[in-house]
Amino acid sequence: MPVNTGLADVSNALLFSTVILYAIGMLCYACDFAFARQRVMAEMPARVAVGAGGPPVTVPAAPPAAGPATAGPSFPQENTPDGAAQRWPVGFWQRTAFGLTCVGLLSQVFAILTRGIAEHRVPWGNMYEFLAAITCMAVLVLVVVSVRYQAYYMGLFVLLPVVLGLGIDLTVIYTPAGQLVPALQSYWIAIHVTAMIVAAGLFIFGAVVTTIYLLADRSERRLAAGPQLEAEGALGEQHLQTVDGARAVLPGGREQRRGFRAVDEIDDMRVLTDPIERQSELTENVPDTGRLFDEVFHLQADGCAVDQ
Repeated sequence: MPVNTGLADVSNALLFSTVILYAIGMLCYACDFAFARQRVMAEMPARVAVGAGGPPVTVPAAPPAAGPATAGPSFPQENTPDGAAQRWPVGFWQRTAFGLTCVGLLSQVFAILTRGIAEHRVPWGNMYEFLAAITCMAVLVLVVVSVRYQAYYMGLFVLLPVVLGLGIDLTVIYTPAGQLVPALQSYWIAIHVTAMIVAAGLFIFGAVVTTIYLLADRSERRLAAGPQLEAEGALGEQHLQTVDGARAVLPGGREQRRGFRAVDEIDDMRVLTDPIERQSELTENVPDTGRLFDEVFHLQADGCAVDQ
């Protein structure tokens, strides 16, 4: 069947609109992420340090829980006046970002559907359609996790690779609507590629969460270690400087060698150079020059002064 070019153009326009909506939503998530610390600090009660001379501060007791405590992951929550946890986003930036993300997700779903209707087949027969499908799956996982666990702060980090991927999809690997190549004309494309799309969308979200966790854990370790990590680095030439009056110390300590007194510090380099200068004199007075020559160099290796 011929390709419906009108629906194909509608699909392209919807996907382009999706990129714009995701990009604006990502900026709103960034604004909410930047202003979140100020909002939390404003909601905290005023505190006075002990001994600061200020009036005592009474901290109100926490209201009783509405139901039995349940074990599970701890996520930031906002409490309503009746004490129940609020599931939906709060604040202007967070609501705007989440709303734009949901609208962009609907636009992307319609873009994929119209592409498939225009081509009369499953809409993931090439890399252009496959990348659009896996990014749609990643955003769908983001929306579900955000509502279920109130993890709206993940929107900034998930939408960043999604926007980059869709931008590359529309500009670099764009493929006009058409029929499948003969090698892909099989019912397995609806099973195999669909499973790949679901897995890839889940893995994108999982990879983002794992990366954020590793970066946060590394930052906490560095803060806990303090300046000790900086001292553990390798020393370079910029860390070395000449010190006047420095004296070398032998590693042997105060060890006595052949009845001579211990040598701890070398103030005069002649202690080491005298045996070398007197080498010829020693070899002339001793018949077995070879044996004494070896003995002299053995003594020099031990770091001891050689006397006649």
